[in-house]
Amino acid sequence: MNLTLLGATGRTGVPLVPDALARGHRLTCLVRDEGKAARLLPSDDRLRLVVGDATDASAVDAAIAGADAVLDASGPVRGGPKRLRAEVVSHVLPAMHRHGVRRLVFLTGAGVRLDGDVPGVADRAIRGLMSLVQRDILDDGQAAVAAITASDLDWTVVRVPRLVDAGGRGRVRTGGRVGDGSGTTLGRRDLARFLLDELEQGTWIRQAPVVSW
Repeated sequence: MNLTLLGATGRTGVPLVPDALARGHRLTCLVRDEGKAARLLPSDDRLRLVVGDATDASAVDAAIAGADAVLDASGPVRGGPKRLRAEVVSHVLPAMHRHGVRRLVFLTGAGVRLDGDVPGVADRAIRGLMSLVQRDILDDGQAAVAAITASDLDWTVVRVPRLVDAGGRGRVRTGGRVGDGSGTTLGRRDLARFLLDELEQGTWIRQAPVVSW
């Protein structure tokens, strides 16, 4: 699969890249800092870097051209625009349509709510705290997901709790909605495995699973 990856040099993207290459995929990574990418990502003929910012529509278009699927594993940037992810999605969706790319996997926090969610006490408490201290991030994620779910693409929105860098456990809990017994943490290595499995298998197309330990 020719995969376009946003967020390759982030804390989720770094373990994901070698795993994707090990599965035989070809990667195009949109990166702001080529030097940082060279330090953090493996050297491989199947890895192509497009240097640019995801808020630049032309850079996003160049990264998506020729892709079979797009994986957005990026996150908010300190000091970046308050609506960063919504802005990026506003470039990703038209670029996918221009280049005939149907498959999109988008990573966001479990605080993003969708119809059918039945949050428990812990879910409501975590979202309440986020509303107090990270309201801009929460609203940005909600807006980005609203645009994706309104599209006609084969999208999957993967919602996750607090991410940790601990070693992988080799298993995750997955529910179709907030409130399906999800945990409060998830390791990035297990997340990377889930994201790649979903790209390959399409188990959750046009759904928004919550993935946790």
